Amino acid sequence: TGNYVSVEGSETVAAASTIKLPILLAFFEEVDAGRIDPNQTLALAQPDIAEGSGDMQLSPPGTQFTALEVASQMIINSDNTATNMMIGLLGGKEILNNWFQTQGLEKTIINAPLPDLDGTNTTSSKDLVHTMLLISQGEGLEMRSRDRILNILNRTYNKSLLAAGPQEQGALTYNKTGDIGSVL
Repeated sequence: TGNYVSVEGSETVAAASTIKLPILLAFFEEVDAGRIDPNQTLALAQPDIAEGSGDMQLSPPGTQFTALEVASQMIINSDNTATNMMIGLLGGKEILNNWFQTQGLEKTIINAPLPDLDGTNTTSSKDLVHTMLLISQGEGLEMRSRDRILNILNRTYNKSLLAAGPQEQGALTYNKTGDIGSVL
């Protein structure tokens, strides 16, 4: 029906790892536009290495990954190093912040590389729901990219932050959670 309920949905909150969801969408829009080849290799640079979630931080600088592998690890393992690499591939935080605004993501802003334990990267529930709608409706995406995004979101390793029930009943779940201690 297009009806919805919003309880403080436009309130600005610390994004934690949920900032990775609109970054993933931006990546696949660049793939569809032909500006990024998902099979191109990226070299891990020392400044991108980040503590916290993910295993890519254990790789030595210079290790090669495909862009698709980096995008996948950013979500599946909530890899902070992969996220920093992806931000660089997409042109940096200013470019991404401008792109977020053009997509109607009013509160989604990258202010710091990951891990952003101080919570300076922001979003809102409304922005995250809007991102999922942009993915599911696929207007800016080719069907193949939409399916790739959903496949990545379905393989998210840590689903312990989701409410119990739907997955145990056999439902498919597509998610990206975030947790930095001050926000879940």
